[in-house]
Amino acid sequence: MVGKFIAWLLRKAGFVYVTEEAFNAHNEAVTKMVLRNKEADFWLKESLRQLNDKVRPLEDRIQHLNEKLVEMDGVICTTMECVEEIRDTQQTAAPTRQIIENAFGEMLNEYLYGYQQKRSDDE
Repeated sequence: MVGKFIAWLLRKAGFVYVTEEAFNAHNEAVTKMVLRNKEADFWLKESLRQLNDKVRPLEDRIQHLNEKLVEMDGVICTTMECVEEIRDTQQTAAPTRQIIENAFGEMLNEYLYGYQQKRSDDE
């Protein structure tokens, strides 16, 4: 009934070849297209939901790794500071070490010389 009325309106507007059957066929095609679009929309939303379910744990993992990276950056900076301190200490200690080695060498030489003198005196 509605199709007949709309077909009559279209004919009055100048669309001579519009019949009720043509309008109903067009209306049916549009209805099928709308249903297909709704189904496609549903599956698109479902696919997006599934992707979000898969992406969310990845985002959480990336966040966790970023936090670990910040921690490791702090550890690396601290380690580099320690390495610099060790280098500074080694450079500062090098002359002191040389002095100690020289003094120890002199003491050892004096001891060995004294030991040899004592053995010679004993003989």
